[in-house]
Amino acid sequence: MKKQILFVIILMLGLGALCAYQSNSIGLFTPSSLDNLQGELGLAHNFYGQFNHKPLDTFLGSSMGANVNLSYRQHLVLGTEGKISYTSSNKKYELGGAWRYYKEEAPVKVQLDLTAASFIKEMSTKRTTDFGAMLSVQNKPLMDRLIFTLNAGYNTYYQRLATGVGAQVMLTDDLSLQGEFYPLLDDTNSSDNFYVVGHKSAFAFGLAYDLYGHTFAFNLGNDPYHHDTVGHALGTYTKGVLSLGFNIKRRL
Repeated sequence: MKKQILFVIILMLGLGALCAYQSNSIGLFTPSSLDNLQGELGLAHNFYGQFNHKPLDTFLGSSMGANVNLSYRQHLVLGTEGKISYTSSNKKYELGGAWRYYKEEAPVKVQLDLTAASFIKEMSTKRTTDFGAMLSVQNKPLMDRLIFTLNAGYNTYYQRLATGVGAQVMLTDDLSLQGEFYPLLDDTNSSDNFYVVGHKSAFAFGLAYDLYGHTFAFNLGNDPYHHDTVGHALGTYTKGVLSLGFNIKRRL
C-alpha cells in the first residue's frame, strides 16, 4: 500500500511538471489525435519466444507462437471516440469509448478511456467480464523532440491500480525511439477473482516510423503476454528475457 501511495504522488507531481500531441506507444494508452471522423486500424503482435535464444532456430523467437491484438477506433464528435478490439491470448473482446480534452494553448492533452471487456480466465474455460477506466496524459513535445506519457487507471475485475510511464524521443519528424515502464505496485492477488500476478515490473523499448498514414513499430519487452497498461501492470515473471513485438497502425 505504501508503494502504491508513493507512486501515485510521483505520478501526480509528474503531471504537474509536464509542459499534447499524439505520440506512438508500445502499450500505453495515449490521448488520441483522431479528428473529423477519422478512424485508426491497429495490429499489435508479440512473439512468445525469447528474442536472443537460438535466434536462427527460433527465428528470433517467432516459432513459439504469438499474442495478437486487433483493434479499431473511430472519432465521433467533440473529442469523443468509440473503439473495439480482440486479443488472442485470452480470447478477449473489448468495447469502449474515450473523451479527449485539449486546447491549443494548453501544455498537455488529457484523455479518459472507459472499457468493457469479456475474456476467458487463466486456466479456465469460463468467460468473465471486466470494466475499467484509464486516464492518460501527454505533453507537447519539449524542444520539438521529447514527449512523455503517463497512465493511471483501475479495473473492477483486477481491483488494483494500473500505472505506466513512457518517453518518446523524436529523432526526425517520422522516426522516434520509445521506452515504457509499468511498475509492479503489488505482486499479490488480493481480490476474490482468480488471475495470475507476476513478480517483476514490465518494460519495453523500441523504434517507430511514420509513413504515409501508417505507423510501423518494432519493440523488445519482457512481457509478451499483454498489450496494454492494464495487463503489463499485473507484472511479469522475467526481468531480462526479451521478446520481439511489432505494431502496425493505419489511419483511415
